[in-house]
Amino acid sequence: MAKAGIHTVIIEKGKDVGGRAQTVKKKGAYLNLGAHALYKGGEAEAILHELRIKPYGGMPGTKESGIWKQSFLPLPHHLSSLFFTKLFSWIGIMEFGKVRMKLTKLIREAVGTISLREWAETEITDPMVRHTFYALCRTSTYCIEPERLRAQNVLARVQKGLKGVLYIDGGWQTMADALKTLAIDAGVIVMNHQSVDSVKKKPVYPFPK
Repeated sequence: MAKAGIHTVIIEKGKDVGGRAQTVKKKGAYLNLGAHALYKGGEAEAILHELRIKPYGGMPGTKESGIWKQSFLPLPHHLSSLFFTKLFSWIGIMEFGKVRMKLTKLIREAVGTISLREWAETEITDPMVRHTFYALCRTSTYCIEPERLRAQNVLARVQKGLKGVLYIDGGWQTMADALKTLAIDAGVIVMNHQSVDSVKKKPVYPFPK
């Protein structure tokens, strides 16, 4: 907006810009406010490249565990590991593999307007596979209300996550700071420690002929 000549102001409630993309440093460790991962090949990465911002980081490890009945059980992270997990029955193993394949080929528009709950209850019959699927969706959406989420939107985010994500060195604050620098250079005014109570639209008067 600023590059287009529009007067632009960023209002930040906290002391640093970034909102939920902020990163807190504690005893040498960088902690994002929640799970943050940049989709590889996603829209955000394309915009950052357009702005000449190159995020650096690494791929997260694939060996993960789930907690079930007060025990840690390894989650399947590739096809061969499916046959060694104690999380699923043999029927569950086969269905989990089918669900993973279905997600890679799914066309989101074909899902329609049904909720995530409706889609999962229809497409996944094994209860444990369904639990694992919901956990994957919660990681991708920060939401635990599948009956209120539209299935096609959540499935699209899960599909992107399965293609690979980037954990950024120094946390997401590095991106927020880089964007702030570009914004200020473009003439944006940044106001910290400010809250917004309401937004009022000013009337637009026609120019005189």
